[in-house]
Amino acid sequence: MNYSTLLYLLPYAVIIIGCVAGVFYWRKRVNEKIRCGIAQDLHDDLGSSLSNICILSDLVSDEITQAGKSARTKELLEKISSEAIKVNDAISDTITVLGASCRNLGHLAALLNRHGHELLADKGIAFSLELPEAAKAMPIPPPIRRDIYLILKEALHNIMKHASASQVRVGFELGYRHLNCWVIDDGCGFDLNKEHAGNGLFNMKRRAKSIKGKLEIRASPDKGCCLLLMVPIARYGIMLRLLHSVQWKKRHILFPAFKVHDLEKAAPNPAFTEKILH
Repeated sequence: MNYSTLLYLLPYAVIIIGCVAGVFYWRKRVNEKIRCGIAQDLHDDLGSSLSNICILSDLVSDEITQAGKSARTKELLEKISSEAIKVNDAISDTITVLGASCRNLGHLAALLNRHGHELLADKGIAFSLELPEAAKAMPIPPPIRRDIYLILKEALHNIMKHASASQVRVGFELGYRHLNCWVIDDGCGFDLNKEHAGNGLFNMKRRAKSIKGKLEIRASPDKGCCLLLMVPIARYGIMLRLLHSVQWKKRHILFPAFKVHDLEKAAPNPAFTEKILH
């Protein structure tokens, strides 16, 4: 095949490649639209039903109070209402994380920041979230951002319930091939060598494994706790790699090859982590 033939075929090759790329892009948009539609339908139906459960529970509770009936029955109805509210909130968060309004790391961080303040501020726990400005626009695939959000959310709930902490910090950092997420508290900590009841830690590890990530926890009694989640992101597309290449020179937001056990790099403030690490 000579040079002139290649030049003749080149426009056709470009057209074919463009058509194939267009089909893949179209299918992706259609799938995303279908997913968002199903999610919205579930949100509307389940949300409406759960709201009705809450309202009916409150009405029955008022009736019982007025009739002077069993306090135990009233307590159970209040628990039903409370659980329905929790389920409704969980569904809303999941729909938001998977929806079109939460496409990048900035959106995910904003959602987590709102939840952290709502959860911890009422308990008198100082909460802060750190995210480099240049990392906000980084796209995160829906399954990945869902599991990242649920892992970090579970960590915050565990801190609220068990840590007796006064400060909690959440942060995100971009490595060359990984997204590093960390949660640090200055609470009572716990002994990692002892078994702990409940499924919280097991669920976090399961979710991390499902997205090919690594989860490490550093803790000891009376010395707080540090959770580090490292998620590989380089395999999710050339745009992420281009983003990494452009930002690689900006050392204030990117680290060289990140090691899971290197918690000082995961948490940029050494003074805050000294209590945990030493």
